[in-house]
Amino acid sequence: MTALGAIRCVWLRHFDVYRKSLAYALVTTFAEPLLYLFSFGFGLGSLVGTVKLLGIELTYRQFIFAGIVGQTLLFQGFFEAAYGSFVRMY
Repeated sequence: MTALGAIRCVWLRHFDVYRKSLAYALVTTFAEPLLYLFSFGFGLGSLVGTVKLLGIELTYRQFIFAGIVGQTLLFQGFFEAAYGSFVRMY
């Protein structure tokens, strides 16, 4: 078996496992950032008001949104890299 054939076999196996857990992956990908946005953006946003950043006044929701997007991207990257270490591949 060539190196490309081995890579293809591993990729197909990962694709098959991911396809079986697609619903879970989609729910966590979209539900977690929305949960953070609603809890921190709307929950704490009513208590904080505006934030002054580099001379520009932003609402708390505008300020926190960039952090939530960044956190989501970092978490999803880590999740994809560590997927095989905590999920048993059937």
